[in-house]
Amino acid sequence: MPIKTPCIVLKLLSDNLQKQLTIPKSFQIRVFSLQYNLKLKTMKTQMLSFAIIALLSTNLSVAQDISPGQVPSVVLNKFTREYPKARDVEWEKEATTYKVEFELGWNIDHEIRYNSTGEITMHSHDISEKDLPEAVLQTLNTEFNDYRVDDVKRIASGAEVVFSMELNSLLKNDLEVVIDQNGVIISRLQD
Repeated sequence: MPIKTPCIVLKLLSDNLQKQLTIPKSFQIRVFSLQYNLKLKTMKTQMLSFAIIALLSTNLSVAQDISPGQVPSVVLNKFTREYPKARDVEWEKEATTYKVEFELGWNIDHEIRYNSTGEITMHSHDISEKDLPEAVLQTLNTEFNDYRVDDVKRIASGAEVVFSMELNSLLKNDLEVVIDQNGVIISRLQD
């Protein structure tokens, strides 16, 4: 029997709708508190944000490691042309997308997802706190002043850009936070 809990709550502020999700017991997911504060303008942005949060918080997808020879040539050629200095390259096939993880520069981790025609559907990479946009820094200073920022990632899908980060504190619970480029908090998850 599924567990019905208030563990995961979506708040869609645009239409004042709250939904409670039912999580099957078989997933063994222990999420104590997840609250999405979506102050977003379009359904596309809301769906993108939810997809990014789902990718970051769970690993329920079935991925298969593949060799570069198993990647379509249009995808592999585009990758090697755009990232000729990539190191530690690893490919995976996930449903209809090809995911590549690699490093550039001084151990800067990248993850790119391509569709079968070679278009980038998502690009995530490590950045430093000082490289965050001013609006994001302002939100961190006002909402999370008691926390230390760690493990910052810039995640882009099309024109949409969000920043995912871990926030650590000695006196409070650690958090995983996603903030959009305008400084709007997309999600806040206790770690």
